[in-house]
Amino acid sequence: MIKISRTIAQLVFGSTITLMFLLLVSPVSSQQTFQWGVKGGGISTDVINDIASEGDNVYATGRFSGNFIFNNEETEGQAMTDIYFLKLDKKGNTIWMQTLTGEGAGNGSRVLTGEKNIFLGGTISGVVKHKKDVYDGEDKALFVSSWNKQGKIDWFTRLPFEGNATLDVLEVSSDGSMIIGGLLQGKLTIDGTELLTPRNKRAFLINLTKDGNLVGAKLSSGEGSHRLVSAAFDTKNNRYSLFSVSGNFLFTDDNPVIIPNSTKNGLVLQKTNSEGKLIWTKTFESSGYLEGTKVIIGNGDEVIVCANYNETLKTSDTIYNTNAQLETMLFSLNSVGDQLWAKKLTSTVKTRVMDVSNTRNGNLMIAGYFRQSYSIDGDSVYSEIPGEDLFLLQLNKKGETVWHDEPGEEASSFCKAFTIDETGNIIFAGGFRGELELKSEKLTSAGKEDILIAKYFNCDQNNVTIIGDNTLCEGGETELTATGGYYSYLWNAEEWGENTYLVASPGIYTVTAFDKQGCATSDTFNITIAESEALNLPDELELSQGDKILISAEKGFASYLWEDGSTYPEREVSYNPEIDSEELDLIAETFEGCIVTDTIMVKYNHTKSAGISFNAFIQAYPNPVKNKLTWFAKTEKPTDVNLILTDSKGVTVYNQQISGYIPNSVEEIDMSGLAGGNYLLKIKAGEIVHDLKIVKK
Repeated sequence: MIKISRTIAQLVFGSTITLMFLLLVSPVSSQQTFQWGVKGGGISTDVINDIASEGDNVYATGRFSGNFIFNNEETEGQAMTDIYFLKLDKKGNTIWMQTLTGEGAGNGSRVLTGEKNIFLGGTISGVVKHKKDVYDGEDKALFVSSWNKQGKIDWFTRLPFEGNATLDVLEVSSDGSMIIGGLLQGKLTIDGTELLTPRNKRAFLINLTKDGNLVGAKLSSGEGSHRLVSAAFDTKNNRYSLFSVSGNFLFTDDNPVIIPNSTKNGLVLQKTNSEGKLIWTKTFESSGYLEGTKVIIGNGDEVIVCANYNETLKTSDTIYNTNAQLETMLFSLNSVGDQLWAKKLTSTVKTRVMDVSNTRNGNLMIAGYFRQSYSIDGDSVYSEIPGEDLFLLQLNKKGETVWHDEPGEEASSFCKAFTIDETGNIIFAGGFRGELELKSEKLTSAGKEDILIAKYFNCDQNNVTIIGDNTLCEGGETELTATGGYYSYLWNAEEWGENTYLVASPGIYTVTAFDKQGCATSDTFNITIAESEALNLPDELELSQGDKILISAEKGFASYLWEDGSTYPEREVSYNPEIDSEELDLIAETFEGCIVTDTIMVKYNHTKSAGISFNAFIQAYPNPVKNKLTWFAKTEKPTDVNLILTDSKGVTVYNQQISGYIPNSVEEIDMSGLAGGNYLLKIKAGEIVHDLKIVKK
């Protein structure tokens, strides 16, 4: 493969590039790394149609005829064509190879990985066998099946048809239900209901539950031919359906799409809500051949449409022309159908994109094949073989080239489909004829056309680390930071953002970071809520003339700050004849950095009472209490004090005798070892006895 910048070539030779100049130019090295390639096939033509990934494993399906060998595992077909279903590990080794064999032609056309199962769909004819399981039927049929990860069928739904039918679409919506769709010319029987179109080719769509039960079906109407070629769901369960049409088209209950007489072939893209109501329609018209490849939803809910065409391709306001046999257009639309950008892959002979997908960092990956040359963004690639040559191309969110590579040499090859695994590696599937040199590995086809599966784009083992406080103060926020300077970040598998993330609740937080090539690395971070702390000051104090008291806050904080600037947990408060009351504020910081505040309302009694009321005699705080109960008594002179604490059953749990208690001195009772509940504190000082209810947390 020889690659050259178009601008340099034109500078030296104008519009003509000679082979001698090409040989003097160093090839542009790919930013990716080829890992492995494996092949399968027999003496006939064998086809691979689809591939999907789940974790590190890969699933692929297609059809074979007669003898079929893959990774030294061999099977023998029984019908004209039979279906194979492969599961490979991350190194390309076969985990299992399953077959669906029957009496007529079979074709595995779509494979899709679900949360627990893998879904396989296609066409069959007559009785179909899988090991000891037999699925009876006399007619041709579409089928959808659910398989577990050990290669066993959980359920198998058969939809008989007469005439011709294809299964081009198999998708799962956000609620777990499924759709299948394609083309029908004839009769399709769905749970006793018949879809009829004996003469014309029409697009059909069938809804199924997650268990494969049929819910409903719809058939297009109008003029010419119609086919549902691709469909996708966005995060709100809106469906985007891409139809290939050659005449006027009606699929929803209203708003027919009129195709001008000057249009030979068209594409119709329709957005419908979860209830099937049409939201908008966009058309693409061609005076020549027009092939819709795929519609997908980008990470930002943008809509990507890919099409291959010749002669002209017309959108609402632009006409694209080509003299090649086939060229490719990519369109990016917003959620209301307005075009964001368009990208053209040009060729002197042919480019054909076969599959499109999002990379995990939000970029766009496309794959297919070309003949002789193709060009994009000023880079031209020239093939050294006369037949098809496969290529891989990645674009960023703006449609600009990130990298491209053409790994096949010496033999005709193409890419039919690809998948991207959980770490960003690309596994592509296609076909080849002859002796193919796939990077350093040589693969030789046994028949007219063999299948190939290859793993590409080995991501470096990058590391991202989340740093931040692992404790969260109650009612507070903390910021997490992902290190490494990556291209994009996905937090908690659902929210795209920067390398910082604001957290307001405890839990396990994850980040997946992507570099510019889509390679992924992840980290997790556990945040717990900081243990609740309290300063345990009394809500209110009352001081009379001559009173003085030492207030003590809970010990064990990193720092203290009273409103008067003092920085100790204790504070002495004296009677103030100038004011009636004041509020004392305390701010403390825990060793985890959490801020705790508390306030005392101090009231000054300027009237000298003849006696001391019970409420003024004893004060205890905090109440409710968790650990230590602080108390003081306002006796007129030193006196003996007796304290008795009893539980709700009257059992004494604490008893203390203090001789010569000094008035207003602060004492503590340790209640940390007591069970939660109601207690009664009885304090006797001289002739005065005071009872106080205490609640233990």
